[in-house]
Amino acid sequence: MRIWKFDENRTDFALASLADMEADSEGCYIIQRGNMLIVREGGHEWLMPERLDIAGVMFDREQFEGSHPLSLREEMERDGRWAQAQLQTRGRSDIALPLELPIWVTRRPQDEPAEPTPPGLIERLKRWAQS
Repeated sequence: MRIWKFDENRTDFALASLADMEADSEGCYIIQRGNMLIVREGGHEWLMPERLDIAGVMFDREQFEGSHPLSLREEMERDGRWAQAQLQTRGRSDIALPLELPIWVTRRPQDEPAEPTPPGLIERLKRWAQS
């Protein structure tokens, strides 16, 4: 079981102990019991909704689910699989930009050589510079 207590000074949740929760029955807590997330406030408990508004700050359920978040590499692989699935579900003619992708920027590696310039252009520039 994991417990988070809402810290009014930081307007954020911090890990707390069971003793802290029992000592402060009026505080706001998120309790994880197995796969269930429960909100406890003022001694009352209810299942946590997808989004929770506390003191004007929104908290997502995902912030508290799973005690072991994915590493950056695993998260990128998961997002890549998701993007591939999105492209495969559409026919190539359906693809319209921008794609609804998670927030990330795709670009070519910096060490990759740039596109070669047509040789005719280089020759014309050399002649122009000499004249």
